[in-house]
Amino acid sequence: MTHGSATRLIAEIGTLPPRLRHELDAIRRAGGCSRVELHQALGLRPATVTHDTARLLRLGLIQSGRASGRAQGRPRLPLEIDARSWQALGVSIEPGIVRVQAVDLNGQPLAPVLQRRAHGAQGLLGETRHLLQQMLGDQILAIGLAVPGFVEPRSLHVLFSAAWPQAGPIDLAPLQDLAAPRRIILDNSTNTLACRVQFERPVVDGQDQLLIYFADGRLGASLLAAGRPVAGCICGANELGHNRLPVPTPRCYCGRTGCLERIFSRQFLQAQDGRRQDLGASLMDPARRPAVDRMSDLLAVGLANALNFCRVGRVIWAIDLPGTEPYFRALARQVRGQLLRELRQRVEISLLTQTGPCGPRDAATLALTQVCFQPDGPGPALARPAASRTRTTAALHAVRDRPRHEAEAR
Repeated sequence: MTHGSATRLIAEIGTLPPRLRHELDAIRRAGGCSRVELHQALGLRPATVTHDTARLLRLGLIQSGRASGRAQGRPRLPLEIDARSWQALGVSIEPGIVRVQAVDLNGQPLAPVLQRRAHGAQGLLGETRHLLQQMLGDQILAIGLAVPGFVEPRSLHVLFSAAWPQAGPIDLAPLQDLAAPRRIILDNSTNTLACRVQFERPVVDGQDQLLIYFADGRLGASLLAAGRPVAGCICGANELGHNRLPVPTPRCYCGRTGCLERIFSRQFLQAQDGRRQDLGASLMDPARRPAVDRMSDLLAVGLANALNFCRVGRVIWAIDLPGTEPYFRALARQVRGQLLRELRQRVEISLLTQTGPCGPRDAATLALTQVCFQPDGPGPALARPAASRTRTTAALHAVRDRPRHEAEAR
């Protein structure tokens, strides 16, 4: 496509109505389906589906697959996500490093991660600008940018961040000027990670979820309502790691002490018993049980307070500490014991292990969910699948099996 046509298509895709984005997400989650199956699953009129899919085809968001074999009648042409026409670019900024990666519309990486090392806000943002200049092309539909800390997505400001602890608010508008006409979608690292988890998992209708990310010295949360992280939420989510308890801890990059993410750290354990050891190994070391128990008692208070306040139906603990599942199962039982009586049996806590830190692929998924797949409001109601419908139609409704590495922590 030419640069001019790409610019026009990017602008049109950026204004897709919720119904089309809902249909596009249904096609993606089903792994492809026919127009008839889409009409049956979403309860839309056949003429509406025909009109909408024609527009999605013209925009290069979907393509026609091979005709499915049928014993009688005209073969159905399945629709599937077009993984060749468009790409999303993901940028993740962490202390000392910037990473960039492009993915297709299915969220699959198209090339290895590019990374540059730098220090301080100006150094990191300078390398981000260089990487964007290197990667931008007519196929890039949108850019996701993930930064740890407190961000303002609408104005593209980072108010404070672990990536540059000494700097004040940082304006990222110059990066948007470079990326135009594409949108830069900014969010904090935990919300971005939650977007990727939700992108790969089915939406549970009517059930709010809270994802909590655990790493050494990092504790973040994302509250998801109707499958989307709630921006600016202050009820235990987003800034959970900066909820404070009246205990001495190393000073946090936010400038305070007593933050939960400073409690959940190797430095806090070292202050208790004087031993130097990785946090993951410490959690499983019987010799450090008194120090770990002290940390767990404080952590359970903070987590239980957040769950009591949010009152979500499901909690996902995304753990970036391999081999620590027994510790977190015990912690889940400890947290459950401090919940309100009415919530103890209603809240489901599950572990998502082998999570890894937020990376550029997660940031690219953030861009996809905001620009292409995630409706801005409620989409058409899903009709119940009839027993006579095809396997593909049922896939539009079915809740997929949980990943093997997710373990129940009741």
